[in-house]
Amino acid sequence: MESEDCGGEVYGNEEGVIQPEDVPLRLPSTLGKEACVSGRKEHLMDQEIALRKGQANDALAQIRACITYKYCLYKEDYRPKGNYTGRTRATAAIRTINETIQQQVAEYHLAFKALTSLGKGKDWKRIKKKHLKSNVNLEKGNQWGQSSDTLSWIWKAGLGQDIKDNDYLAEGK
Repeated sequence: MESEDCGGEVYGNEEGVIQPEDVPLRLPSTLGKEACVSGRKEHLMDQEIALRKGQANDALAQIRACITYKYCLYKEDYRPKGNYTGRTRATAAIRTINETIQQQVAEYHLAFKALTSLGKGKDWKRIKKKHLKSNVNLEKGNQWGQSSDTLSWIWKAGLGQDIKDNDYLAEGK
């Protein structure tokens, strides 16, 4: 059996057997908006846009949950522990949460890249390292110099409305 030619690229192993995981999917986002419009595939493009918005919103929800959990671990387990064992366990848990956050950020960026390819990227923002921090001053309330503290856009995004409709993204905070 010979390997198959898919758009100029040859897939298959030494025996010529094509493995499904080796063949890239030809989604509208891999083709681009212009190719979908010229090929009259707008309905497929709209379906992928809806799926990618859901993927981005799910990733943002997971990121928010992980940041909250990380803050609670730090506050309850890491800071109060004076002994080595308690801090080591808390550090290991925080490291695991950080890895989960990075996986979810990667998931979000996949959706963001696909949405950008489909012409909807302007409605979404890239996640930067500064967006992944929790603002501990907001928890305490009425602190000196706190009037200018704001939450990152990821805490408000994907909560039942499109991101582009919100004014908190004006500066990209």
